[in-house]
Amino acid sequence: MGASCSGQVFLPGTGISFEIDGRPFLAMVTAICHEEQHPSFGTAHRIRYIYGQCGREWIWLEGAAKTLTFRHSKNRIPFQLHKLGLWCRDVVIQSICWTTSILESFRSSRKMCDYLEAEWPALGLPPAAQVLELGAGNGWLGMTLARNLLAISGKSRILVTERAGYSFQFLKENLDYNEARGVPLDHLQEEVLDWANCQDFDASSFDLLLGTDLAPDPLAAHLLVASLRCFLAQNPRLLVLLAYQPNSGSIAANEAFFQGLHEHGLDYSIVAKEKEGNGSRQPGVAILQIVCQQQDQFLLPWSDALSIEEVFTV
Repeated sequence: MGASCSGQVFLPGTGISFEIDGRPFLAMVTAICHEEQHPSFGTAHRIRYIYGQCGREWIWLEGAAKTLTFRHSKNRIPFQLHKLGLWCRDVVIQSICWTTSILESFRSSRKMCDYLEAEWPALGLPPAAQVLELGAGNGWLGMTLARNLLAISGKSRILVTERAGYSFQFLKENLDYNEARGVPLDHLQEEVLDWANCQDFDASSFDLLLGTDLAPDPLAAHLLVASLRCFLAQNPRLLVLLAYQPNSGSIAANEAFFQGLHEHGLDYSIVAKEKEGNGSRQPGVAILQIVCQQQDQFLLPWSDALSIEEVFTV
């Protein structure tokens, strides 16, 4: 799993857990002050509390000894890195078509969110990441990502896309509903995107492309692969992550997707996979990184984010 610590610095999005007099705390790093270095206590980091108390504050973190120090006390406290339970998941989908395919796709969205939550500091993205989501569906993943990146950097932009018609209308209704509920979606935008006209879309400014269960049939698989090739040709540094369930679509759709990758000069690697026996009759969700075969791209290491059950004990 990618490390969240670079030297003595813990990147924004890194989670830490610790205890004070037997009372548990969970917090997430949201900012770093590289200029403030203490010879004994480490580097100044700003944290946002998830559990234990409300608010934010600056503390010192020392990476080698895994200790934190509060400015008011100067007492060193041991901490542990923590990967789950850091992101707020308060997005509500007001309506949903209760079909197996939709429900399984929603499960893939949640697993993609689990992966991003655990590995965000290790993805190598800029602080103000520009994120594009294809086939956003009900919008849960894009909204959840947008409201949590706002807490980390405040400068990221999330663009969720869908095809024109009912799919986009359904997406827009869920965005409006959650915005009315007070979910902070300031940096989220929506747009119609037709994969058949992918060459008309400018993907050069994006850092990360996301999608979950996007190829339910051979035609969709063909259009998806062609779109990915188009976007990677525009932007070779684009990080492409797809959540995939082996049997979520037809056998023909799966064959069309992987054969299409090869025909378009693309390749894939599995960077995380849900462990077997996860309670679903479907095979576990896998996170795929899509890359160009002939280009030197940053390859993510294997992550056990979908196979561990990390518990924060209260």
